[in-house]
Amino acid sequence: MFVFRSFLAAALAVIAGGVATAPAAHAEGTIDATPRQVARLASVPAEAAPRAVGRPASVAAEAMPRVVGRTVSVPSGAMPRAAAQATGVSVGAVPRPAGRDAGIPDEAMLRPADLGGAETREADAESWPALRPPRPCGMRAPKPAADRAVSAIVDADRAPVVVLEYVAQHPAGAAERYLRRLRAAVRDCPNWRLEKSGTDTLTMRWTQTWEHVDDRVTHHTYVAVARTGRAIVLVADLGWETSSGERARAERLITPATRRAAVLH
Repeated sequence: MFVFRSFLAAALAVIAGGVATAPAAHAEGTIDATPRQVARLASVPAEAAPRAVGRPASVAAEAMPRVVGRTVSVPSGAMPRAAAQATGVSVGAVPRPAGRDAGIPDEAMLRPADLGGAETREADAESWPALRPPRPCGMRAPKPAADRAVSAIVDADRAPVVVLEYVAQHPAGAAERYLRRLRAAVRDCPNWRLEKSGTDTLTMRWTQTWEHVDDRVTHHTYVAVARTGRAIVLVADLGWETSSGERARAERLITPATRRAAVLH
């Protein structure tokens, strides 16, 4: 009996200790955590990550973490690993999932040399799905034979900016048809605007709005898309938190991204 009570007391102490050190949850759907706690949370599987409840439908599911003082407010619907990356806590590269995206090699993706030294990390399935690939107003997109997405936090005048790259390889003719349909869909979709159009390239602006600290935020994401052979290449400047991206950065990076994806021919 004494051994059983000692074991029970030890178990309760471990549980109590875990509760005492856990990040504090807030009603607004965020978790305040120190960088050390964020790094520990980064090992939590996606299935175990807490989900936001009652979040307005207009808020993007991939909203970036907020850095406040020495803590990080992590959107509870986001991957803890993304929050750790945003704070500069090294958690290692996200393993590339098996399946379709296993067919896109590293050589076909942007490298640190293209991004001012910033390392890229694999984007999980819940990161910016509306851009992988873009489907303005519900347009249909062909299923790729292989695809892959990576993101990087780059320095822009000493401020962080998130850049997303998506590469998809298609059967013969499908990439050309998708680009043609995309160009037409953007022209008729209220939240999208065609900024620039070429034979095998185009630049778009995607506008989202949401409530943030009693203010209504209008956020612009700039998306450059190009075709090389049977591959579609996308580079998006997502900005940071409520700050919009920049068209010039997306258009500048689509050039090396397309050049690297040419190895898929």
